Order: sequence, then C-alpha cells, then structure tokens
Amino acid sequence: MDIRIDIATRDAVLAVCDRVVLAVFLGKTTVQTVRRSAQLAAELYATLQEPLLILTVVDEHAIVPPLEVRIELVSCLKRFNGVVDRSAVVFEGEGFRAATVRSIVAGVSLFSRPDYPHRVFASVGAAARFLGNGKHGSLAPHRVIRMVQEARRAQGTQPFLPWLQAPLAAKPSAHVR
Repeated sequence: MDIRIDIATRDAVLAVCDRVVLAVFLGKTTVQTVRRSAQLAAELYATLQEPLLILTVVDEHAIVPPLEVRIELVSCLKRFNGVVDRSAVVFEGEGFRAATVRSIVAGVSLFSRPDYPHRVFASVGAAARFLGNGKHGSLAPHRVIRMVQEARRAQGTQPFLPWLQAPLAAKPSAHVR
C-alpha cells in the first residue's frame, strides 16, 4: 500500500492511497485545506476513473470550523456526487464537545444531500469497515487504519504552502506495509 502525503501541517494532514482520499483535521480547519482535499479527490478520480472513498478524521482537539468552512464543506460534498462511492467522518472524542461536532457534521450532510452513503462514526475502525463494503469493490479495513496511522505520524512535517504543491502524479509516496 502506497500512501502519498500531500499536506502535513499542525492543523491538517491530507493524503491519498489507492482510491481513498484522507483528511485528518487536527487544529484549525480552513477553506484552503477543504478546497485542497477536493482538488485531491478530483485529481485521483481523473487518474483512476473509478469512484473514490473519502475518509475525514476530526481530532478531538480540533477547533469547530467557522461558517465559511462549513459552507465550503457542503459545496465539496455536492461536487463529489458521481465521484464518491462512500464517505465517512470520524470524530473520536466523547461528551458534549463530540456531540456538538457530530451535529455540525450532520448539518453539513443535511444541506449537501450527497447521493452516496455518507456516515459519521466514533472510531476509525468502524469507519474503515463501512468504507470497505462499498458497491465498487471492497477494501480491507486494516489498510484504512494503517493509512490513518501513517497520516497521523506525518502531522506537522511540512508547512501548508499550496502554491508549492505539485500535481498528484509528481509527488513522492511513502510505503505502508
């Protein structure tokens, strides 16, 4: 399994692997990061020409996204129609804060009305099982879990400078066994 880390800042990690686009939000979520994740999905879909899997992991310490970011998320989910097989959002926290974040995710889903399955989970394992049962082929859950682990290890290894980002095919990849 080859994972390609596209962005790895203290606030977010974006990566692609096989037909999975992964976004791990660790701090402040920005419109630029959300747009870059949509670009990654578009680039991967153009390369593979098959439906993608989207996995978004929101760290329990991530800041609740402002309205403009939520609007951009709604727009992205709408643009993914016809491109995505399944989408999962994970928020691993517990208590009132977790309930607040999950309600925001539910609101974004309600306004975007994606035509693909889009669910919220409390663990990466549950989301990995959900993603692995898509109608366009299966993906072993342990591969998704490893991808998330690798992305978390990459956190903060580069600054977010979108104008320096190379196209999908030109980036080096890290190998995950």
